[in-house]
Amino acid sequence: MGVPAGVHRPAAYPAYRAVVDRMVTEVRFDEPSVLREARAKALLVPGAPGPLRALGGVLRRLGLPKEAVAPLSESVRLAPAHVETRVELARALLEASRVEEGCHAAAEARVYGPWDTGALEAGVRCELSRGNVSRALERLVEARRVDPQDARLRAAELALRTVLEAAPHP
Repeated sequence: MGVPAGVHRPAAYPAYRAVVDRMVTEVRFDEPSVLREARAKALLVPGAPGPLRALGGVLRRLGLPKEAVAPLSESVRLAPAHVETRVELARALLEASRVEEGCHAAAEARVYGPWDTGALEAGVRCELSRGNVSRALERLVEARRVDPQDARLRAAELALRTVLEAAPHP
């Protein structure tokens, strides 16, 4: 591969070339291309809520919820009525173990999208994070009323009912 243009080697150290060549050949980009692209778009259009929302969503889906909070919070600030962003923020906060903040974000998502199944599902996740399975089931039933055909919601309701039925009763 060789040394890239612009990389200078000190003349006093001729063996340095081998070190630089090795460094160049061993460079690896561990960051997935989808994340690099999302970061680039957010940098290209500073202050735009869409690229920040996309960056936060990618970070969360890659298992980096703590890192996702800042761009999602900024996107919510810039476009407060965008329900999907509020849902993503709630999920990121809950996944980052910031339960009360996540529940607050979920409640705000529901205010802006009372019939949005994502916002309703964020409320379910909030209650599960709090350990309140029966309240989570109530919220899930509300979401199912909005979209009774949603297979994901139906499966989640069945799973929660199974958990509640298996739980010991006092």
